[in-house]
Amino acid sequence: MHDRKKDSPSFRRNIAPLTAKFRELLGNEKLQVLEIGSGTGQHAVALAQEFPELIIQPTDAVAENLESIDAWIAETAVSNVKHAQLLDVTSPGSFKDDPQKHDVILCFNVIHITPWKVTEALFEFASHTVRRGGRLFL
Repeated sequence: MHDRKKDSPSFRRNIAPLTAKFRELLGNEKLQVLEIGSGTGQHAVALAQEFPELIIQPTDAVAENLESIDAWIAETAVSNVKHAQLLDVTSPGSFKDDPQKHDVILCFNVIHITPWKVTEALFEFASHTVRRGGRLFL
């Protein structure tokens, strides 16, 4: 499975500033995190390693990306990242998770490369998925 790992140059460029901003905004809170558009899975794994108090649910709209996400999880043996799930926010009916469960929704490297309807759907989905007072990070 490890040979199915994908690598993202944008992950390498942005993980340090993202981690610093998370530390500033979230501290060491125990939070349920939903990542939308997890892509390679590298962000979820890196954040899980840096913030072991987070429980992260990675998702992606592209089924082939789920293999990469799970391969990164397996290689790093992080215990606070769940098995990747398929989620297309423009058609979220197949996503099985409790509404209002997540404290934080992450969505990196998605809205600037997808059609506007994806951004609209993301905000609609987030409004039903994140807990009251929760946060959406783009």
